[in-house]
Order: sequence, then C-alpha cells, then structure tokens
Amino acid sequence: MKSIILLLGAFCAAVSASSFPAAQVPQCKMGDADCMLNIINNVVIKKLTNGLPELNMASLDPLKADKLTIEQGGQSPVRIKLYFKNVTYTGLKKGQFTKFEGLTSAIDGSRLNFDLKAPVVTQLGAYKINGQVLILPIQGTGQSNMTFLDPVLKFRSVMKVVNKDNADYMQIDKARIHIETSRLIMHFTNLFNGNKELGDNMNLFLNENWKDIFNETKASIEKAFVKVIKNYINEVFMKMPYKDLFLQ
Repeated sequence: MKSIILLLGAFCAAVSASSFPAAQVPQCKMGDADCMLNIINNVVIKKLTNGLPELNMASLDPLKADKLTIEQGGQSPVRIKLYFKNVTYTGLKKGQFTKFEGLTSAIDGSRLNFDLKAPVVTQLGAYKINGQVLILPIQGTGQSNMTFLDPVLKFRSVMKVVNKDNADYMQIDKARIHIETSRLIMHFTNLFNGNKELGDNMNLFLNENWKDIFNETKASIEKAFVKVIKNYINEVFMKMPYKDLFLQ
C-alpha cells in the first residue's frame, strides 16, 4: 500500500511543469478533481512504472518497503503480533484511480480523498508471527506471500498548512483508510519451526478462513497502513510550497 502513496506523492510533486520541466506533467488548477484524476491515471502511473529520477521517486512496480507491523489483541478471535520486513509490492502499475477530490484553494480544512482499484496486488517479504488465529495457535519466522485480488483502497484525509522559512506547505492533519478485497491468498513458509505438516495445515486453514481473518484484522491493518501513508505524503508535500504545485 505504500506504493499507492508513492504514486499520489509523485503526482502532487509533479503537477508543476515549471518547477519540474523534465517530468513533463500538465498542471491543474486547485480543486480541479477531473484534471487531477486524468493526469494521475494517464500520465503519472505510466511515468512511475519506471520511476521518476528527476523527482527522486522510485519505481512504482516493484516497490520496496522496510517494514510493516500488525498487532491485534483484546477479545478478538484473531490475536497476533505480525511483523514484516524487506517487503516488496507488485501489481500497482495496473491500478486505476476511480476517485480524487479535494485540494481546494483553502488548504486549511480542505480534504484529500482518493479511491484506487487494482486487479492484483502481491506483498512479499520476511515475516515473524506469534499468537492465535481463530481456534488455532500460530508461530513462525520465514517468508510470506499475501496476494490481494481486486483490492480497493479508500483514503480520506483533512489538510492543514504549515509555514517553514516564510513559505506555506500542505500537510495531512488527520487521515483514515478503508481497504476492501475480493480474496486474500496467504502463504507463510517455516511455520512452527519448519514442521511441514503443521505448516501446510495452517496455510490451508488460513486460506479457507481468509474472509473471517481479514475482517478481524482489517482495523489493525488499516491503522498500520494509514501511518505509512500520512508520513510519506507529508514528506513529499514538504519538498515545495503548495502555491508552486498548481496552475494559477
């Protein structure tokens, strides 16, 4: 999911052709959602497939992330501590933004909302897990594959303005995220210290019960993702004053 934010951040940094002529991305007026949506889908996604070195932006697909933490406790039937590292995401280059709104002329209190759909997004990386999934205990350290079919990411946020060196920059003040998927396929190697029988049975159990597991952990997943998203976008927005991002 961090790759989605790379895409949005690159767009916001690239909409000023005068500031980044090498990017060759048309400008939009603030609040012109149709223009922004068109540029993201028809220009920025294509450019990000191979990266935007002129903006110091990495390739969209594949995209690497250092780590992700999902912790679920309380009275939930899924109580786990799941840590990922050296994560690689693939599939975002075929994504499509279906909604983009906000970024009006009054940045303070303005909204930045978008929906993104993709056919398949796969997350690969090292993992460590300990806890209980429904009725079964689970533990292991190894490699993971989590493949989301038809994922939809709905990001909603409220903006604010911060001043630095007598210039105004956009920042996300508050944010939330909603994630949907038609299917989640999971595979974890080396579960239960490499016990193949237990590991195979657990992977089978996870995939047979994917919907219940996803629904139980969705809030924790969304909480982890929204922090990454907010921090990344804010870092991108601090690269240049917001008045230079848009067509005047």
